[in-house]
Amino acid sequence: MSQTCEPREARIYRFESCMDTVACERIEPELQASLAEGEASVVFDLAGVKFVSSAFLGLCVRAYQKTCQFGFEMINVEPTIKRVFKIAGLEDMLKVR
Repeated sequence: MSQTCEPREARIYRFESCMDTVACERIEPELQASLAEGEASVVFDLAGVKFVSSAFLGLCVRAYQKTCQFGFEMINVEPTIKRVFKIAGLEDMLKVR
């Protein structure tokens, strides 16, 4: 018996250089609506992001909670930003790379 899995298409979200509270409030409604559209793994691409606030950490956790069964990861994370996720205890859960 063989089993094949059709790979799910990943949704890639790219973010700006400063993910502060104002930026998060601006993008979260659109992001949440997009995440609710269907079953797909999610990739947050943080290339170029130089600052994250606690609001962005919360946004990432909420996105993870909605999509973790399909796959969630964060890529191109600068070392200083990765350290923020590590200190918050979110590095492994959110698959920060």
